[in-house]
Amino acid sequence: MTHQNTFEKLFWPLVILLHLAAFLQAWNSGGIYLVDSKDYLSQAYNFKTNWSLYAAPFDEPIRPDFYSFRPPLYAWFILAIKGIINSDYAVLAVQSLLSLYTLFSVKKKWLNDLAYPLYPLQSASYSYFFFTPLISSIAIL
Repeated sequence: MTHQNTFEKLFWPLVILLHLAAFLQAWNSGGIYLVDSKDYLSQAYNFKTNWSLYAAPFDEPIRPDFYSFRPPLYAWFILAIKGIINSDYAVLAVQSLLSLYTLFSVKKKWLNDLAYPLYPLQSASYSYFFFTPLISSIAIL
C-alpha cells in the first residue's frame, strides 16, 4: 500500500472524526459561543422580532455602527436553522456539515488541478479567493 492510498483511506474518516470530536466537546462543555456570537444571535432575534438587522440587544445602549456591523445573510442562516430545530447546537451541527462540504470542495478542486494542470490562471484565482482569507485570519491570530 502506498502513502497516497493510506492518505486517501484515512483522510475522510479522520476529518469526520475531528469534526465529531469538536462537536461533542462543545456539547459537553457548553462552550459553543465565541466573542461575536452574541452579535449574530442578537441580529437574528432582532430580525425575527423587529425586522431589524441591528446586531446587539435593544435593551442595551444603541450603537449606530451595529446596524451594519454583521452581514445579514448569516442572521437569516441562523433563523432558517432555528426555524427547523430551535437550538444553537443545531446551528453548530450545520456549520460542521458546511465545513466538511468546504473541505470536500477544496480537496476535489485540488485533485482536479493536479489531474488537469492546463488552467493555471483558473487555479491561481481559485486559490487566491479561498486561501487568502484563511492565511489572513491565521496571520491575525
